[in-house]
Amino acid sequence: TFYPVEYMASLISNAGDMDKMNQYNENCKEMGIDRLPPDINSSEDLFTVEHNAIRFGMASIKNVGAGFIQSVVRERKENGAFQNFTDFISRMTGKDMNKRAVESLIYAGAFDSLGVRRSQLIHVFEGMIEGESQQQKAIIPGQVSLFGETEVRESFPDIPEFDKKTLLKMEKQTIGMYLSGHPMEEYEEKAKKISAINIGTILRSVVRDEDGMFRTVKGGIADGQYVRLCGVVSSRKNKTTRSNAQMAFVRLEDRFGSIEMIVFPKTLTQYSNELTEENAVVAEGKINIREDEEPKLLCEKVMLLDLIEPESSKKLFIRLSEDREKIQRVLEIAGKTKGDIPLCLYFEDTKRQLKAPRENWISDDPAVLERFYAEFGRENVRMQE
Repeated sequence: TFYPVEYMASLISNAGDMDKMNQYNENCKEMGIDRLPPDINSSEDLFTVEHNAIRFGMASIKNVGAGFIQSVVRERKENGAFQNFTDFISRMTGKDMNKRAVESLIYAGAFDSLGVRRSQLIHVFEGMIEGESQQQKAIIPGQVSLFGETEVRESFPDIPEFDKKTLLKMEKQTIGMYLSGHPMEEYEEKAKKISAINIGTILRSVVRDEDGMFRTVKGGIADGQYVRLCGVVSSRKNKTTRSNAQMAFVRLEDRFGSIEMIVFPKTLTQYSNELTEENAVVAEGKINIREDEEPKLLCEKVMLLDLIEPESSKKLFIRLSEDREKIQRVLEIAGKTKGDIPLCLYFEDTKRQLKAPRENWISDDPAVLERFYAEFGRENVRMQE
């Protein structure tokens, strides 16, 4: 019997790197397996199966140590679930808890199920930890607290939650991946129109052999192949070359993985502003595949994704002679309707093909086709789907 949820939970727990983890997460999505975020009352150290879904493990959260995780799990088993954030602070003080660990848990969304906004917790958690620590120190073993039975009262400022972009950035910072969403989600349909491949396509084009060397996969992206990739700039490191020029190593990420882009000085000078962290971009260049390292993109061109209008899957072809008056007539008819369908001209006498400028692309209007049919003949006008 095959247990897909258990199998995927095991794969993710032993992924070893974020690209594999991202790929496994996308596989879960395709298989219809829900992925649950880290939760202070449900998560254990590794990824676990919960109601036919996969729960994120706390061991994958930065700054959260194994000893503290064991203490949290043990406390839950012995005394029940944490009722609220105050209850958590009270019960975990003195049990391997520190401010960095709590902050990372907040960033990762581990307390979201307690009904308090991350923005509120970030505002007060340090003071609550200090207050509880002082109170417990004031209690002499075997005696009543100097402050009686006073508890740390749960009081949070009435402030709005962080915006979506900030929440995703917090998750990325502490988990190394996005959980509640991905910056590329809003560009998903646009990215598909711009390029038929994604970063996962590149990563799946190689496999590691028993010696740890990378080998290309038959039918995959080949070394030297020119590609367009859509993604978010997740990191950038500049380097000064021997000739005292600046180049950069940029990490581009989409929902399927990440790839390093090598940006040489000339390209960096031209596209430095576009290659700012968190920018959603389209990067073009040649794939570089070597035996001893993961595939890289030798970046040649970068465009901000927000500024690109993707081409339609349709194209209109018109066959005519390379005559200035006829070309002008084509542009006049095209000028009556603006759209996203590329207009391509094939000159029968010179055997040349020309794609019209973006401003001359047409809309999917039957009336426009009829005008072209009337002018050039139905046999010379073809809409390619």
